[in-house]
Amino acid sequence: MTNTITGDPGPGLSEAASVDALRHADLLLRSQSQADRHIDIEITGDVDAILGTLTAQGPYAYTVNPTVESGRLRQHLVQTRTGIRQCYVDLHTGMGLRDWHSLSRVLAPWYTFHAGWATVEFMAEIAVRGATVSPGDLMDFEALVLFPTMGGTGITGELFWARVTEGASPRDGQSRHDLLRDLLADHDAYLDALGSADIEGVLAALAPDGQVGIRDYTSDTPGMTVELDGQEQLRAHLADFYGRYVPERIDLLQRHVEDWFVFAETRWTVASVADGSRFTFLVADYAEIGPDRKVIARLGHGTDPVPV
Repeated sequence: MTNTITGDPGPGLSEAASVDALRHADLLLRSQSQADRHIDIEITGDVDAILGTLTAQGPYAYTVNPTVESGRLRQHLVQTRTGIRQCYVDLHTGMGLRDWHSLSRVLAPWYTFHAGWATVEFMAEIAVRGATVSPGDLMDFEALVLFPTMGGTGITGELFWARVTEGASPRDGQSRHDLLRDLLADHDAYLDALGSADIEGVLAALAPDGQVGIRDYTSDTPGMTVELDGQEQLRAHLADFYGRYVPERIDLLQRHVEDWFVFAETRWTVASVADGSRFTFLVADYAEIGPDRKVIARLGHGTDPVPV
C-alpha cells in the first residue's frame, strides 16, 4: 500500500508520536495508581486513611451500600465528604474488603474501570445470598467499579456495583457468540437513540424499575451526579437534557461487552439550544444486563464540558 500521508515516515511511529504515546501512558498509569492506592488502603479498614485517598475537594460520586426497598435492590449515591465518611463507617462495621482481583480493566486519564471480584470478611452474623454467614467468614462478590479521578491526585468517587443477576439469557439454540453479538447490537441501538435524542429509544434499553446514576449535565453545579429511579425519572431527566442540548455526534472510544454487563466510554459533541454554542465532553458508564436483556442499573460519570 502506498503511503499518502505527508510527512509520515512509514509503518512505524515517528519519534514525536512515540513520545506522545508514552506521555499518554504516564497519564493512564497515574490514574491507575490512584485506584490502586485507594484499594490498598480500603483493605486496612482505616476510615480516615481511606478518606485521604479522595481528592481534596468534591463534588464526589460514591455508591453507598445497597439496600432492599420494596422488595428490590436500590443503590443510592452520596456526593459529600461527610456522607462518604459515614458510608465507610457503616460499611466497615458490617464487613471489610480483604482483596480485589481485576479480570478486566480500562484505563483513561480521568478514570479507571474494573470488572472482577471482591473478597470480603463479615463482622457479624447476617443473611447473604440465602445463607447465614458468621463473623470471620469470607465471601467473593463479582462486581464492577469505576474510579473517577478527573486527572488529579486522588479519586473523586467510587461507583461500585455487585452483580445481581445471572445475566442475559441466550435464546433457544443461541451460542454465546450470538448472544454477545445481540448485546452489542442492543448497545449500538442505545447509543444511536442517545445521539438522535430519541427518548423512547433510550428508555427501551432500561428495565421499568431500572436505576441510573450518572453525571448531571443539566445541573448548574459542575461535577454533580443525578440518581434516577425507573423509566419515568429517566424520561424527565432526558427531556431536560435535550431541552438544553442538541447532540451533534457521539463517538465510541472504549467498549467491553460481556453476557451480564456492558462498559463504554464515549465522546459527546453537543450544541446549546439557547445560543448554539458547542461543547464536547467524555462519558464513561457501565450497566448490568438482566435475563430479559434489559438494563437493571447503569452507573457512570463524565468530564466537564469544553467549548469547541
